[in-house]
Amino acid sequence: MVELRNELNSKGDLKISGSGSSGGGDFNCVRISGSGKVTGNIRCVDFSTSGSSRVDGSLETETFKTSGSSRIEGDIIANEVRTSGSANVHGDVTTEEFQCNGSSNIDGNLQAKELSASGSIKVGNNVSGDRMKFSGSFEFGGNCEAEEFQSSGHFHIKGLLNAETMDINLGSHCKVQEIGGNKVNIYSRNPGLNLLGFLGLKFNTGKLTCNTIEADEVDIAFVEADLVRGNNIVIREGCNIQKVEYSGNYRTEGNAKVVEAIKVD
Repeated sequence: MVELRNELNSKGDLKISGSGSSGGGDFNCVRISGSGKVTGNIRCVDFSTSGSSRVDGSLETETFKTSGSSRIEGDIIANEVRTSGSANVHGDVTTEEFQCNGSSNIDGNLQAKELSASGSIKVGNNVSGDRMKFSGSFEFGGNCEAEEFQSSGHFHIKGLLNAETMDINLGSHCKVQEIGGNKVNIYSRNPGLNLLGFLGLKFNTGKLTCNTIEADEVDIAFVEADLVRGNNIVIREGCNIQKVEYSGNYRTEGNAKVVEAIKVD
């Protein structure tokens, strides 16, 4: 947790309300409501921008809020990060809470205990946290690890998606290299339209493709995978699975296609 209030509340504020620039340093509050540029690293209690801002350095703050366009050339370390406009970070973001209602682009890693996004988010490397909830579009260049993972939009994860509990509502085509966890639930919000899409007809509102799914409890629909491995497994409509390995209970429903199913000790 970032604790700067006691250290920096006696510092002066930095305010840019038109077009201007400033050097970096320690501040109490930083407010940019026009077009502002800061050269150097910043440490402050609160950072907010409702215009266009650029920091040519790293930012350490308790709260970071942007409703305009912001660009951080270094890292962000904060307790709370909220973006409702466009945010571009060329380093890592480490925070307790991350909320994106606009567009966020992070070149490095994203670490947040609480992570929610209803807009568009792109992370170049790994994403980690406790609870994640996505309802927009997101793309991760590395792995994603969480205790609870929930999504209802579009995503592309180039590495491993690992979570204790996973609830994926397929709003459109989703892709991930591997899935692992304790309980994995993948389904479609509109099974009728998704079935038509899976058959190659006009509508295609949701499908997930991956190489491997491995979890204790697996319940999936509209998934294409090479291997599904677990204890209790349910393969539902729209699935095309090459191989299933199970140690407990296993069944298929609807038009699910499984090439090979093996019970293992």
